[in-house]
Amino acid sequence: MKIYLIKKDYSFASADIVESLNGADSLDLSVENLEILPDFRFGWLTNESNLLPDFTILNSDLLVCDARGQAIVARMLPTAIFSEIKIGEVTFYVCSHIPVLTGCLNMKKSNVKRFSNGDIMEVSSPVFLPNEYPNLFTIEEMPSAYFCTEAFKDEVVKERASGLLFEECPVKAKSWF
Repeated sequence: MKIYLIKKDYSFASADIVESLNGADSLDLSVENLEILPDFRFGWLTNESNLLPDFTILNSDLLVCDARGQAIVARMLPTAIFSEIKIGEVTFYVCSHIPVLTGCLNMKKSNVKRFSNGDIMEVSSPVFLPNEYPNLFTIEEMPSAYFCTEAFKDEVVKERASGLLFEECPVKAKSWF
């Protein structure tokens, strides 16, 4: 099984918060706190490109998609829930209820930086353990990163959905040495 780190394709316009309403703090906006979505107005940053993607990453950790992207995610991860937002004048959907996995990294093979107390600071090169994985997921060690299986990547490519890049992650079993 192949696992991919999902990255934002910066050759497309980027979605961003353009206004906070009701004193909302953008640092509070996360997949665990989507009830504050109405407290923000979203827009497109078009300095680099005017092309709108089918998928984007908003506020560094929210996976967002248009109707075509929503159909792909719904097919590949039936448990996903979608919250509608407007980015500019275009309807998009924030994806939530994406599984968060624990214990799936080969910590000896992954490039992990730790704080002095031993907590994980950063995983710059994740290496996964062989296992069955949901088509779309995050991991506890990298909460703002999204990963997918080859089936999800192939569906995005087949549908010619834009906005995402896929970086293959190694999959290696634990060794005794």
